[in-house]
Amino acid sequence: MNNASAPKDGPGGPGRAGGGGRRGEGRVNRAKDGSPPKKNGFRGGRGVKPGPDPGKRPAREKKPDFAETPAPDVDASPKTAAGEIAVGLSPVKEALLERGDRLRRLCVSRSRERSDALDEILKLAKDLGRGHKTVPPGFFARFKNTAHQGVAAFFGEKPPLGLEEFLKNLPPKPPSLIVALDRVEDPGNLGAILRSAWGFGALGVIAPKDGSAGLTPVAVKTAAGGAEHVPLVTVTNLAAALDTLKERGYWLVGARGDAGEDLFGFPFPNRTVLVLGSESKGLRRLTRTRVDHEVRIPLAKGVDSLNVSAAGAVFMYAFRAFFDENRA
Repeated sequence: MNNASAPKDGPGGPGRAGGGGRRGEGRVNRAKDGSPPKKNGFRGGRGVKPGPDPGKRPAREKKPDFAETPAPDVDASPKTAAGEIAVGLSPVKEALLERGDRLRRLCVSRSRERSDALDEILKLAKDLGRGHKTVPPGFFARFKNTAHQGVAAFFGEKPPLGLEEFLKNLPPKPPSLIVALDRVEDPGNLGAILRSAWGFGALGVIAPKDGSAGLTPVAVKTAAGGAEHVPLVTVTNLAAALDTLKERGYWLVGARGDAGEDLFGFPFPNRTVLVLGSESKGLRRLTRTRVDHEVRIPLAKGVDSLNVSAAGAVFMYAFRAFFDENRA
């Protein structure tokens, strides 16, 4: 009998060269080609996976500057409808205070440093039940012409305010001042006029729907809160709107650089509509035929005119000063 091929008894039991009663225990795990065993003694990924290198500390996960909380998605395009976007610390704060119920999303740049002003904005959003979204700095490239300060708020569409609704809410007691814009096209000028209107107590600003600047982020930023406090009434036909205001007892005062009447000492009516023309063409013919008084600002020699927003601020101040002096 040839015993050369017979298996020998080993510690693992009869017929085993080594190993326990279970398959693979005690076995030297060499590959078929005779290569050494894999690290941790298992081949082909079977068994326990290798653990982390004890000599190397795991990398700490980088956290954003602000905790990101859920917020509804919204189209962040700068073409979003008028009045839906506010950028910058002060405009965003004013917008949250005045129309926080329509807040859709508050975005804060990761590179934005903490400050008391920002903490106040985040608290306002939290109190409204809306979180904020931490975004990369590149998100604000869409506001390249605006000092965004790393903060932007997006709102749902603002319901349009009609002329009749606006007139119903006016205080009955004069003096009262309304500003009408005859196709002012620059959003920066619109924002500056809204800011002056807020500062000098004008009741509202009226502008035609076509050919006029809207409440873009630039306009809202320039208004610095004025867009939230002064109603912007958009009308289809400015001439018809001016006729309606005249029927309600308002007198129309048009600003013109070559007018015969001087602003200094001009006796403003108790109910005045200040009419400002466009940057390039001034008052249109149809508008001029409805104006009761054309008034100029006396300027220094060699100065032809002022920017429409600057001229508007001078007129609004003169109206306020005239009635303040008469009250004294």
